Amino acid sequence: MLLHLLKGGSNIWLPINEALDKYKQYRHLITASNYITPFNVVSETDVKHNFNSNGKVSIFSKTPSIGGNWATHPSFKYSSDQNDIFETGSVFSKVSSKDNIMIEKENLIKMKEHLPVPEFLGFFKNREEDISELLEMKSGCKIAALLVEEFIDSISLGQALIEERINADALVENVLETLKKMHKFCAHRDLKHSHIRINLDPKTAENLARGYREELDVEIEGVFIIDVETTKMGNEFSNEEFKLNIKTDITQLLTSITGYMSTLEYDIEVIKKFFPTPIAQRLKRYGAFLDAVKAGYDVELSHRFLPESKTTKFLIDRLGS
Repeated sequence: MLLHLLKGGSNIWLPINEALDKYKQYRHLITASNYITPFNVVSETDVKHNFNSNGKVSIFSKTPSIGGNWATHPSFKYSSDQNDIFETGSVFSKVSSKDNIMIEKENLIKMKEHLPVPEFLGFFKNREEDISELLEMKSGCKIAALLVEEFIDSISLGQALIEERINADALVENVLETLKKMHKFCAHRDLKHSHIRINLDPKTAENLARGYREELDVEIEGVFIIDVETTKMGNEFSNEEFKLNIKTDITQLLTSITGYMSTLEYDIEVIKKFFPTPIAQRLKRYGAFLDAVKAGYDVELSHRFLPESKTTKFLIDRLGS
């Protein structure tokens, strides 16, 4: 799978038909076999109608990126040339069951009061009579719902940690402040490096995703928490349960960063293009983050899913076995 991801191209968003054709051997991973896709995603007319857009609408599907993971549910970006989709140019959408979508909607609204999360923009569910027209109809699938969120121009925390042009001190300070704010009132419960988005200038974020390194403006414009479907508020736990879930958040986060950085240790030209920072410098930056986490949290190392790598050895040496 690694080599497939490395050869898969630098653009994490592809036009929907191109994405479905290019990754058809992994089709079940793109579209999620449990749900049908709302708004027949190849229909610009349907999207324009539901999103009240008068412009030309382009539909993109999230596709594999270097060192990245496949989404467990379909995710799409809708872009209009007139910036009129919910009064913006692009929106992000997620497909899931109605119950899961409603949970995420409520979590976004609750969390928005305390820390940056994507703005909730809309909720849609297929009409029964539309089912026969859907491209992704499969036997046994449920009628899906669609959550529409603000699109965040960003890179993951993992990528930011190994991007030498981003100020490491500012990055660590911003991320730790965001984590502390979140853990005052809720636990994410699925916290991975990809769920902490480092908001950058839109062109810079796009360039980094495509492997272009010229003229990057790498000032951090904020830190966002995404994919909050699993999040629970502190008042839903006992005190001990809340502490345990916060500790689990941190364990999952460090495990995901370590796995990501370990994947990128391969000496392959395309990795050097996207991630030119030498491994020693990457680890130094990661060390600054680990020190800050250790100072602020009760850290417990995971003994599962950690590959044998320089990054894993560094993690263990830094935090203790």
